Amino acid sequence: MSLQDVIEERLQDKIEWLEGILARFKAGCKITGKGPVDQDCEMVVLLKSELDAANHDYAELMKERADYVDENKRLAEFARFVIRQECWSIFEQDGGDIQELAEKLGLIVPCVATEEDIDDDCDCEVGDTIFKFSQVLKGDQP
Repeated sequence: MSLQDVIEERLQDKIEWLEGILARFKAGCKITGKGPVDQDCEMVVLLKSELDAANHDYAELMKERADYVDENKRLAEFARFVIRQECWSIFEQDGGDIQELAEKLGLIVPCVATEEDIDDDCDCEVGDTIFKFSQVLKGDQP
């Protein structure tokens, strides 16, 4: 399910919920002719509260969407660079160029090596600067 689908589904749920409240409000007005003033006030307050919540949810979803769009652009730029340099180039590339771009795009982050980082794959010592995947690439992995 795409992010757009998730946003649309969440908003549709809110719309249906608000339509249900509005239908109950209208039904209350039909029964009483106008609807009791107290009931009208409570319903208006409830509708306003839910509309505010829906607007907040929408703003949050649009911010998430913007973050994902930005993340996708950075990943696409990195993928294009790697493909051009590693797959389509006749010259052997220096891994430092790839690391430099990955750091610039926020795909990896520098950190200080700890005992936990030292293994056969890490040619470093405790205290050295090493790079680790940023949250963008790390995802749910520890």
